[in-house]
Amino acid sequence: MDNRAEKVITSMYLDYVNNFLTVDAFAQYYYLPIDEARQVIEQGREIQDKLQAQALMQELYTTKKVTGLIANRRKS
Repeated sequence: MDNRAEKVITSMYLDYVNNFLTVDAFAQYYYLPIDEARQVIEQGREIQDKLQAQALMQELYTTKKVTGLIANRRKS
């Protein structure tokens, strides 16, 4: 899947999470068959989970790097 498709699916997924109570309402709004709406939601959830994991890893890496620098300064 290309980057643009991922952005569209993620945007639709976040719209679903924030603005819809049911998959049926989401499907009707976007004029999608219910199965396709479920697929978009699942793919969006997977992409969003991946993005959150990457952000967490970056945060942990940055925190570890900063903590290591502080520890090295204290040894000097």
